Amino acid sequence: MSPPSVVSGIRRAAARALRHLPYGIRLLDVYESWRTDVYLISFPKCGRMWLVVMIGKLLQIRFHLPDDIDITDIAMFPEYNKNSPRIQPTHTGAHPTFSTPDQMKRIPRKYLSHKTIFLVRDPRDSIVSQYFRNKPRYHKPIRDWLSEYPEAFMTALTFYDTWSKEMNKYKKNILLVRYEDLHAEPEKQLKRITDWLPIKNVTDHEIKQSVEFASLQHMQKLEKKGHFDRIKKSNNDYAYHHVRKGQMGEYKEVLPADIIEEWNCLMKRMLPAVYGYKPCRRD
Repeated sequence: MSPPSVVSGIRRAAARALRHLPYGIRLLDVYESWRTDVYLISFPKCGRMWLVVMIGKLLQIRFHLPDDIDITDIAMFPEYNKNSPRIQPTHTGAHPTFSTPDQMKRIPRKYLSHKTIFLVRDPRDSIVSQYFRNKPRYHKPIRDWLSEYPEAFMTALTFYDTWSKEMNKYKKNILLVRYEDLHAEPEKQLKRITDWLPIKNVTDHEIKQSVEFASLQHMQKLEKKGHFDRIKKSNNDYAYHHVRKGQMGEYKEVLPADIIEEWNCLMKRMLPAVYGYKPCRRD
């Protein structure tokens, strides 16, 4: 184990211990915020791992990080090279099955005082993807699963509504990145992110290498080899893996027509147009 990995392990152990002390979680939040340069924020199942691997590979190339580095642990990259930005991925406590819409109405201020990459995805697809993530434990049709978590979609919409208001206030600090745009033009979007961070003198070849490394096929191969060891896999069915289809518009194939109609009505009432998903609210 390399020295930075030892440091990372010690810090994780200390963090676990602190959580059991009075004010321990608050101290951890302050410490994390102080060390962080950039937050990478998303609602669950929006392609965060994909973008993390893409950025991680680019940072590994640009800052000459070890070949055996955990490419997903980008928050620890400055331990290997202090010039690498410390990017902290987080869902900010949001989750379609563990959170409620009311809990999504407030954003902790620490996220708004930093530069933030805000990754979004069509909420219909992200909820369907969460269903497949949970399927190994539930083995239920999607209609039954949604009846068990009736607020899942509203939680996602409230999350996006709350963040849209903050984006208006903190435009310079927040970079909006859409999952669908990453699919359509991954190299262009990655270059846009590196320019905004900024990471200087990134070449087109480095961008291309990073995008190819994070391709769906390559990430599926890496997962099968245990590259993402921190991710618990249930079996060999691709639907249960963290790296699954990477598909847009899958909700049309999976959801019953009446649920699609209901969700579309909710989107028309609640989802701000800034995200570019239709139907949306006309502000």
